[in-house]
Amino acid sequence: MAKKTADDSSYASGFAVGIVAGLVGYLLFGTEKGSELRVSFRKKIDEVKSRLYEEGLIESTDISLPELITVLQEQAQAIVDGLPKKKPAAEGKKRGKRFKGV
Repeated sequence: MAKKTADDSSYASGFAVGIVAGLVGYLLFGTEKGSELRVSFRKKIDEVKSRLYEEGLIESTDISLPELITVLQEQAQAIVDGLPKKKPAAEGKKRGKRFKGV
């Protein structure tokens, strides 16, 4: 029996991701329900844009989805950068007694 290699498993993973992406694409663009789902997505995105505009997180509701995602990522990064930094643990410091089992 042949051994499995990393190439085999990455091929299988890529194949599986391709199948899932194809199914999602078919659902969204190849079926009547998919067109209803796309309309629903657009309405929800517009609602989210309106709320973000009202809260002052975006400057305009006339923003594309990729731009919206970029703006939100930048704002999230600014929040993370503003958090206090965790102090690194002292090296060589013993952590005390540990339970070794029964």
